[in-house]
Amino acid sequence: MIRAGTAILRVSEVWNDGCVKWESRYGTDAYDWLRDPATKPLRLGGILCSIEQDGVVMREDRLQVLPA
Repeated sequence: MIRAGTAILRVSEVWNDGCVKWESRYGTDAYDWLRDPATKPLRLGGILCSIEQDGVVMREDRLQVLPA
């Protein structure tokens, strides 16, 4: 889980592999690089989260990984 400001987020196990819109914005080479098995652990397409506890998040807040 991650704390963002006063909110708590649960990181999904689902890998965000981009979509057609992502490919059209950044190009086929970037899309292929995003989906390459070698870069998959880096989660370059971002992470999918659910809100476990709502709260206030401000731009200057740093993310904090919470112990499992």
